[in-house]
Amino acid sequence: DGDHRGLALGALIAPDRPRLPQPRRQHFVGGATARHWRGRLLLLATCLLTACGGLSGRPSHGGDAHGQAVAAAAALVEAHFVDPVPREKLAADSIDAMLRSIDPHAVYLEAGNAPGPGCAGGGRCAAGIGVHLARGPAGPRVVAVFPGAPADVAGLRRGDVLLEIDGVAVSGVALAQVLQALRGDADSVVRVRVARPGSAATQVLSIARQRLTAPGALGVETAPGILHIQVPRFVRGSAAAIRVHLESTVRGGEPAGVVLDLRDNPGGLLEEAVAAADLFLDHVLVVSVVGRSPGVTQQYRARAGTASGAPLVVLVNDNTASAAEVVAGALGHYRRAQVAGEKTRGKGSVQSILPLGRRGAIKLTTARYVLPGDYLVEGRGIVPDIALACADASAAVAGQDCELERAIGLLRSGEAPPV
Repeated sequence: DGDHRGLALGALIAPDRPRLPQPRRQHFVGGATARHWRGRLLLLATCLLTACGGLSGRPSHGGDAHGQAVAAAAALVEAHFVDPVPREKLAADSIDAMLRSIDPHAVYLEAGNAPGPGCAGGGRCAAGIGVHLARGPAGPRVVAVFPGAPADVAGLRRGDVLLEIDGVAVSGVALAQVLQALRGDADSVVRVRVARPGSAATQVLSIARQRLTAPGALGVETAPGILHIQVPRFVRGSAAAIRVHLESTVRGGEPAGVVLDLRDNPGGLLEEAVAAADLFLDHVLVVSVVGRSPGVTQQYRARAGTASGAPLVVLVNDNTASAAEVVAGALGHYRRAQVAGEKTRGKGSVQSILPLGRRGAIKLTTARYVLPGDYLVEGRGIVPDIALACADASAAVAGQDCELERAIGLLRSGEAPPV
């Protein structure tokens, strides 16, 4: 989940400037021409995925009427379309058109392009600089910096906006391509131009890449007795890291209040998200995963016992998605926490990678998250109990976080419920 689809950079970067490296190509269909062909390509995709004789125009004995029509249409395209069309392109575009017509999250992946577990799977990341990024109106925005990572040592801070990477402007560039540009060989250097809120001048930072392991959570006593736990993404070990922070960060034992910061968290591993919610819930349903395929539908429940009974505020924004919405929604439903911030993204579905043999794979929505109370997250999001937004740009100066300060105020005022 939480995937970011690439954009063509030709329209975003001037021709005389260097370009960011492109990720491995994925097939997408868009625009008026694609819409014109979508119906025909859908028929062609049906043929390709059934026994109708491939692109030869000769239906197999098992092909039905639809398959025969598809085969005939494919033969006509090959024989009469004004420009030659490679069969491989027809196959790829037709599969993609079929997927995209029913599922906004679906993607056709060419052979060799299926993603691995990466950092979210708990493995070591490729050499990078140690940041989590989110989309922002002015460009990619830093939402977390790994303590002691190269970005931290170089002076990159939460809230900084990336303007250029190695001299290439990145405003409007897909986040997946920005992340790829920041990664590279260990010990190689990447130059990043950043803008810092509250400062008119930009600065260029030279950062040496290192092989890193993504932290599960970042915790700090941000005010006396108040623990701020930021989870940029649910990776393997996130729940355990949250527990460690709950037990050890605040001097003198149980914190007076906890801010669980899920802003800009795109989701990650559902099992870790459920385990994180379990730290604050006792013997209740957290989420149901509901799908059509055998074995997909499951219920995830909190076990007996909690790690903390402290008053809790969950911070969210419009970049909070997927598994992070599960945590916020469950804690809010049981009134274990006040959910504060902005309405979340509403991406409450599960995508699976399904192989197509030697032709690659498809990434397809196979289930949806249903929260307690039969609440569907997909397309709706989580509406916070308390709306928090820093409309005043002066409140976003470096070193300040007005949403966090207001969340701390909720805890001090007693508005956040204890167990």
